[in-house]
Amino acid sequence: MAGALGFALNSLTVSIFGGSILAFGGWVTLLTAYLFGPWYGGLAALLAFSRTWYDWNHPLGLICYTLEAVVTGWLVQRRGIGALVASCSYWLLLGTPLIALYSFGISHTPSPTNLVWVVKYPVNGVIMAMLALLIYQSSRLRFQTGIRVAPDSDTPLETVLFRRFGVIAVLSIAALSLYAGHRFDTTLRGQTADDLQRDARQIASSVEEYLTLHQRALATEAENSGLNGAGWSEASRSLDILRRHYPGFISLVLTDRQGNIRAASPLTGPEGKGWAESGRPLADRPTIEHALATAEPYLSEMFRRRGLDNDLVLVLGFPVPDAQGHPTLVLEGSLRVYDLVQALNRSDAAGARTVVMVDRSQRVITRTGEGSRISALGDFRPAALYQAAQPEGAGPIYHYNQETKGSAPVRYIATRLTVPSCGWEIYLAEPLWKTQRIIAGYYLATGVGSALLIGLALLLSRDTATEITRPLKQLVAATRRIA
Repeated sequence: MAGALGFALNSLTVSIFGGSILAFGGWVTLLTAYLFGPWYGGLAALLAFSRTWYDWNHPLGLICYTLEAVVTGWLVQRRGIGALVASCSYWLLLGTPLIALYSFGISHTPSPTNLVWVVKYPVNGVIMAMLALLIYQSSRLRFQTGIRVAPDSDTPLETVLFRRFGVIAVLSIAALSLYAGHRFDTTLRGQTADDLQRDARQIASSVEEYLTLHQRALATEAENSGLNGAGWSEASRSLDILRRHYPGFISLVLTDRQGNIRAASPLTGPEGKGWAESGRPLADRPTIEHALATAEPYLSEMFRRRGLDNDLVLVLGFPVPDAQGHPTLVLEGSLRVYDLVQALNRSDAAGARTVVMVDRSQRVITRTGEGSRISALGDFRPAALYQAAQPEGAGPIYHYNQETKGSAPVRYIATRLTVPSCGWEIYLAEPLWKTQRIIAGYYLATGVGSALLIGLALLLSRDTATEITRPLKQLVAATRRIA
């Protein structure tokens, strides 16, 4: 029964620190250990915390809380040690070192989760021990169950009252602090996710604006400039003017159906030769073929430009219609991506985050932070940032672990967004510790405040216990004098 009840209670969880979870079934298994001994408590904990292995995807909760029930049950039942002292001793001497060994050594748990575990498990265990102690010392439990609980008759009444008032005060303050921390943690994580998505949209909007600006310029030139009837010099001058107004274009080339160059700006190609003298028709280029076959604009895949600068280049192709509206020429613009990349890297949205922009073939266009390990036009698919976004059902916000040399992996929060006009994808990520260190600061301040409040509450509890027992002490003293 105790194990089944603990199993059910462990489904009622509260996240308190970056998604780390407190479980509430521990008081049942500890109470079982206090009442019936370590082995019954351990068996109940084994059943109750088997749920955490499934829910948390690791056995640490099952191991630590089962051992806690066995060890504290043995100390309380066999050695006569107080329940709270037994619980604190277990976590100090065995539980916390075991968590550190598992999270930092065996499982290679990512940072900052490993640090959170070292604090969370003992806090959860001690809180459950205090709750179990309150029930364990309840006279109602003794009356209704008939179970013999260690009596308080050997303990002065003032001490008994102080302990019970103190435990109630500590539990109340701890519960209030944890609830406030849960609300703050949830709000801050939600704000971080919203900021990440907003900044990803800003980056995608910048890319969209850059591409759309140059696409519209080419479309306007192709439709309204009269290129179809212009000679080489006149058409080339028109292209020169367009390139001066839009310096993102490395080159502009006008070709006919056979791929012969009719005009160009600049007059020399990437290899330094004049376009006309190169004798190289361009009809086999996908931009030419697509624009002439469909009369639709074309956006190429990313490639490296031939020549000394080796820039990344994107080619835009637009059909140039004749008087009857049939495409007879193609205006092709080679767009420099470097300017866009530099603008994105300097933007406030990128900041110190990991930013990766990939083309439709999942090749890297630009990258910063952890993404800089991948070379430009390298395959992005093996990267952890990409892999974590692929499972079915992955939402706009997801998490992944990034391996680091010589230390534990780092946990990241990430988002992915598609640029509509070109099908490129923006991946934006930042270390989870950036958010969690704010939460840690909050918990540190809350912990100090709670410690002061608990100290005050304990002083008031002792004073209250003294005031309650003073008349009884006076009565006892008077009775003894009469006797």
